[in-house]
Amino acid sequence: MTFVPAKAFFNPAERGRLLPADSPLRRRLPKLVQLSERIGRTAIRQYENLLPDRQCIERQYRAFVGEPLDLEQPRLLSEKIQWLKLNDVTPLHTICSDKIRARDFVRERVGEEHLIPALLISDSPRDVNPDTIRADRFAAKTNHDWGGVVLCRDRASFDWHAARAKLEAHLRTPFWKRFRERAYKDIPRGIIVETFLEAAGGGLPKDYKIFCFHGEPLLIQVVDGRDGWPTWTMYDLDWALLPVWRRGRPRTNSSHDRPASLASMIEIARKLSEPFRFCRVDLYDVDDRIFFGEIAFYPEAGYRPFEPMEFERELGDMLRLD
Repeated sequence: MTFVPAKAFFNPAERGRLLPADSPLRRRLPKLVQLSERIGRTAIRQYENLLPDRQCIERQYRAFVGEPLDLEQPRLLSEKIQWLKLNDVTPLHTICSDKIRARDFVRERVGEEHLIPALLISDSPRDVNPDTIRADRFAAKTNHDWGGVVLCRDRASFDWHAARAKLEAHLRTPFWKRFRERAYKDIPRGIIVETFLEAAGGGLPKDYKIFCFHGEPLLIQVVDGRDGWPTWTMYDLDWALLPVWRRGRPRTNSSHDRPASLASMIEIARKLSEPFRFCRVDLYDVDDRIFFGEIAFYPEAGYRPFEPMEFERELGDMLRLD
């Protein structure tokens, strides 16, 4: 058996020199690389699970951002988000991080009409079945994390078994521990099934993510194209396109149409963010109605700074920790 250096798996030039195009090993390379990366990520997470919160956050910050984390005198917004993880968690943070209990907070602050209609609330994936959910289209999600979402666009072809399996796997996962986001730690885990939201032209609606500092909206991030290749684009409150972006997130160079409901969305975000130092309020505008998505206290876990870095520092100056 021919020995192939490990660098041949990761370096395209080495692969071409050492492995012929018709080599069986060459054909298996993509799967081998994916497997090695998966094993590496699993080992890292197992190691990080053993670390105290602060040490884990410092390690992750250096790995993602490429700089040491200063928690004694944080200046960047990304640094201050790490400080918030460790020092600013109240029962209200936990309630509002819970996709089920946050509905009561939204109902009280801005009204029932801004809630996506709920078809089912349960603590068991077994309840996600054709007998309990009669809608042709819906969105099922776990309440304590991100990524635990299952979309049903067509009841006739929907895989109920796969949906339950995904939801069950997410319910078993202590989401908060991945990035030590303590607001998620004490959420009683459950599932909520909501009406499927669709944009006027079809597909998923734009996601308007409003960054709020001390109860005042400051910045709007539009996530568009979530059905395929999403883009993240930043605007100020007057809907001027900003020459800033989130690290590693693609953006569009053209401006989106100004939403007719912009003023109303800003006011809703103001009311929902009022109790908190910092949060991001996510909203949808569908058929001239504004729907609440979620309140996020640690956007991108604080590991994707805004660029250019001068803007990241300006945002950090907006967030007071005293």
